Amino acid sequence: MSERRLYLKYVIQLSCLFLLSFCLTGCGDVPVARGVTQSQANEIVAVLSHHGIYAIADKQVGVGDTYDVEVKKSYYTRAVDLLHSKGLPAKAQERFSDLIAQKGIIPDSREVEALRLDHALGVQLQEMLDNLPGVLSSRAIVRVNFLRGDSEPGASVVLQLREGADVDEAEIRDLIAKTVPGLGVESVHLSPHTRIEPGNNLLEEGAFNDDGTVVRVPLTSFFFRWRVPEEDYTGLTMSIVVFVFLVGIVGGMVGYWYGFIQREARSQFEGDIPKALHDVQSAALRLEGHSKELPPGGGS
Repeated sequence: MSERRLYLKYVIQLSCLFLLSFCLTGCGDVPVARGVTQSQANEIVAVLSHHGIYAIADKQVGVGDTYDVEVKKSYYTRAVDLLHSKGLPAKAQERFSDLIAQKGIIPDSREVEALRLDHALGVQLQEMLDNLPGVLSSRAIVRVNFLRGDSEPGASVVLQLREGADVDEAEIRDLIAKTVPGLGVESVHLSPHTRIEPGNNLLEEGAFNDDGTVVRVPLTSFFFRWRVPEEDYTGLTMSIVVFVFLVGIVGGMVGYWYGFIQREARSQFEGDIPKALHDVQSAALRLEGHSKELPPGGGS
């Protein structure tokens, strides 16, 4: 009975180890962005994937059309730093068509209407500048309708340029002046800045051939210097855990069977000893009786 209890205890310990490993491998994702729109989530996933960080976007349940973006816990810090350097998730901006739409039936004051129109012109200008080659983002403030005293119309524009982008500032000023009515080139204040892109070597990458297409995947550490695709990490870990679990079960069954055979053999051996001793004693008694029956001097 003690051996059976030991065997059951061994099986229970292996089962607990298996369940614990399953829980640990299933909880390795942490969010880097919460409550973002679908377009923002897609942009974040695309940027992270381009830099070798695997990310997924999950739709929040019961919170409207919002998403969470999650990455592996080991890459959380790198993902946050990368998103911060990219200015993601970008704040949702009102569209030009939304700003000029009438809200309510009571008209606003002239000053509010002038500010709204200038802000709408600035948003429209940003939409145009963001589509220029080499421009990552833009911010524009336009003052054409809302003017005080003898102030002159003007526009202030800040550009975030890609690293190595070659832009013609004079051409951009001329484009802004032609876009905003009543604005001259000399009234445009342009401030371009180059954003230093982080390197693409944040993670090791591997490649495989998928029907003639080279697909790059991020690699993560597994055992010692062994690198495996990050998407396969959980599946590979679970496969090894299941294999070890099954080997432990089979080993326990073999050990129990071997112990049972040894115990039966020992019992049989211990049962045969008294019988053998009895046979030896009987043979000795027969020899002793036979020797007494023989006459002195031999039996010839």
